[in-house]
Amino acid sequence: MALRARRWFSLSTRPATPMPSTTARSAPPAAPTAPVLTFLVAGLGNTGHNGERHNVGFTAIDHAVAALASKYPSALVAKWSPQNKTCVGATALATLSGAELASLVPMNSRHRTKTDAPVADVNELPVAKIVFLRPKGFMNLIGVSIAKAAAHHKIPPSRILIVHDELEKKLGTVAVKHGGGAAGHNGLRSITACLRTSEYSRVRIGVGRPKNGEVAEYVLQKFPEDEVEVLEETVYDQVLAACLSWVRRAAEEEVAAVKGASCRGNAG
Repeated sequence: MALRARRWFSLSTRPATPMPSTTARSAPPAAPTAPVLTFLVAGLGNTGHNGERHNVGFTAIDHAVAALASKYPSALVAKWSPQNKTCVGATALATLSGAELASLVPMNSRHRTKTDAPVADVNELPVAKIVFLRPKGFMNLIGVSIAKAAAHHKIPPSRILIVHDELEKKLGTVAVKHGGGAAGHNGLRSITACLRTSEYSRVRIGVGRPKNGEVAEYVLQKFPEDEVEVLEETVYDQVLAACLSWVRRAAEEEVAAVKGASCRGNAG
């Protein structure tokens, strides 16, 4: 009696596909799909307090999204969405291929430090999916929004960038920093508590310290017209460049880490 063959496939009503001729040329292998890394870039501020020094993170993120929509329309997938319960804030989404990211952020960018040597070839850069977030609520509870957005999009702290006002930097200064304390900033303190780590990155926008008066009162004041001009003419473009440079560097570092782990595994 003939043995019944084991079935390694599901039954189908479709006709059987004829076997290809041995003389036919085989199809070329499909190109590998580029990996996708998701990043969260959030601007800090108090909802409903536009124009204040403490809200410069909000305004900078608005300008960044608008600049992407104007200069690189193919990169911006979705403009600001309404407030939603998932992320507790408004979000905008941009997607950049490795080649696009490399073209927007040259290796000699002023926001790359001496230690930011390239660690990945341009062709190895992954697709960068950037979630821009404008959190809802007040500064001392803003970490709830950041943590919910990160959890929803499955973004680790190493891929989170916070844009905020910085008293210790003079107006017109933009600086990138990874980790560290809150330095009295209630928004950073809330984010660290909700993420349970301070190992996320920050873009610090200088607003300067007040010469006289209380700091709390100073940061809740609106920028005077001459300072608004400085922000609009130079600072906001610097913030966008810093954000994109940070995304590229973080992507390079993850590629290098994966390659390093693979090499160690092969050596073992």
